[in-house]
Amino acid sequence: MKSSMYPKIALSNIKKNARVYIPYIITCIFTVSMFSIMKSLSVNDDVASISTSVSEVLGFGNGVMAVFSFIFLFYTNSFLMKKRKKEFGLFNILGMEKKHISLISAYENLFCAAIGIGGGLGISFLLEKFMYMLLAKIIGVSTVPKYHFSPDAFKITVLFFSVLFVCIYINSVRIIYRTKTIELLKSDHSGEREPKARWIIAAAGLICLGAGYWLALSVENAVAAITMFFAAVILVIAGTYMLFTTGSIALLKILKKNKGYYYKTSRFISVSGMIYRMKQNAVGLSNICILSTMVLVVVSTTVSLLFGVESIAKNNCSDDFVIYADSSIEHLEETIRDFAEDEDVEIKKLQKYNSLTFSGVREESSIRVIFDKNYDDFSKICIISAFTAEDYRKMTGFDVSPAENEVYIFCNRGKITGSSLSIGDTEFSIKGEIKEIIRNGAAEKNVAETIYLVVSDYIVLERLCEIQKNAYGDNASVINTCINFSTDASEERQLALYDRILEFDTAQDKYMLSDNYIATRRGAYELTGGLFFIGIFLGLMFAVATVIIIYYKQISEGMDDRGRFEILQKVGMNRSEIKKSINSQVLTVFFLPLCVAGIHIIFAFPMVRKILLALGLTDTPLFIRCTILCFAVFAVLYAIVYTMTSRTYYRIVSE
Repeated sequence: MKSSMYPKIALSNIKKNARVYIPYIITCIFTVSMFSIMKSLSVNDDVASISTSVSEVLGFGNGVMAVFSFIFLFYTNSFLMKKRKKEFGLFNILGMEKKHISLISAYENLFCAAIGIGGGLGISFLLEKFMYMLLAKIIGVSTVPKYHFSPDAFKITVLFFSVLFVCIYINSVRIIYRTKTIELLKSDHSGEREPKARWIIAAAGLICLGAGYWLALSVENAVAAITMFFAAVILVIAGTYMLFTTGSIALLKILKKNKGYYYKTSRFISVSGMIYRMKQNAVGLSNICILSTMVLVVVSTTVSLLFGVESIAKNNCSDDFVIYADSSIEHLEETIRDFAEDEDVEIKKLQKYNSLTFSGVREESSIRVIFDKNYDDFSKICIISAFTAEDYRKMTGFDVSPAENEVYIFCNRGKITGSSLSIGDTEFSIKGEIKEIIRNGAAEKNVAETIYLVVSDYIVLERLCEIQKNAYGDNASVINTCINFSTDASEERQLALYDRILEFDTAQDKYMLSDNYIATRRGAYELTGGLFFIGIFLGLMFAVATVIIIYYKQISEGMDDRGRFEILQKVGMNRSEIKKSINSQVLTVFFLPLCVAGIHIIFAFPMVRKILLALGLTDTPLFIRCTILCFAVFAVLYAIVYTMTSRTYYRIVSE
């Protein structure tokens, strides 16, 4: 055969198989464009000049997209190979050797790669500036530097997807050479043996799923939630795959044994049809379920963070200016007032109090102060922030009167059980729980939970300071002078004053930490805006992957079922009965992943909520509303996809 014939045959094959190739090519273009845009923004100096934290977040998101793109395009290509096996078998019988088939496949892959990479880069080039402006708008930047095209992102995208398409081609050649000709010809019927219900695997799936749910429900604090999150995710994914693979077969066999349910025309046909192909269906259903869960978790959390920015900033910085400094720094208040006067900022409601903040290990109701470099159970680490009853009364207006051996207590991310609290070798009786607290922004930013204590007087505060000094030595904390004040000055004047305070902070050789609400809010917008941006990107990627998998699944099943429904029509089944049977089958299978994804979200909620607490979002009702709204919107889109793909399925089986 002449070498010029191979590209012609490849193009002809793509045209003849347009039903499966066009969605694949669109998927390639979409994936390349999304990756290219994210890569361009993450390596672009213009984005870094706006915010280095956003640039770092985008870099992380780009890494996730690279991994997902690799898996997604490999998985999508597997549908193409499945539908082309019979065609390759015919080529083989007609005299083509497998090396010739591999060469045709190479040209097909080359054409798809050229269109996918070229089209993706073209769309990326058109949308990059718009996405840059959108990102700047989300993170609240008023003055945006002019955007410049990044050649490095272009080169990295071309290189990455070129390697990816080469890997896809190598896998295609492997399938062609390893599969016998007779197997290629009979590939359409390879799934028609009734599978066995493997109860051991089903039980293992239940155990994995139960263990993942238990981890999500039993986690006690934010640190444990972060450390156990990926373990829970892996268990749930493993359980989902095993249950869909074997549990779905077991369920269908149970329905088959139920005569009242099974012996009805539409159910008889749909159940018997699904049970013979459920082994190959299960993987697709599992992927749809996992991707749907990813979409819901990623979008709901990032939307919650974006809308909760004000709450996050307020938790981290309770007033316009909050300053924590070693009490031995002289004339701190006078210095700050001088700076404010220089910057034309009028100070209002200045409050001054003492505070002691140190870390410890929480074990049930006791707090153990230790200094152990090898201590690795981070889930028990906590922050203790203590202040006197007099300062508490001055700051909040609430009058509490603990005795020398008593404390009032509040835990921001958990509860203290019992009637006593031990810190080192000193035990305090818990007199009550305070409702209004003096928030310590430095402690609130910490992932670990913060335990706030109100003690009787400054002498007890010094005693606590000595306890942690004995444990930590040179690394011990000191009693801080804390200054809070508000102002009506403009944002620019506040930031100018904040810069002066930071310069003074840097010049000290003693502990000093300064916060400004405007700066904190801007930082929160940068972080949450960056997370929201990649959340929308990843959510869109997962959603498109879900739609593509559903589409290919319906096409694959439609082609497999076409012959079966032809036989049913020949034995007297009319089109309306066929359509009713199709709806029953598609509806049963189609909405199962969505229902299971909803169950996953419900069980994941406590763990995700604690992770959001670690990020500063304490508005749980907001997270609940965002989660419900995201699920509702996704369910509507899912139903639309169901309507469209079920029509495709019906059209195929009716041909």
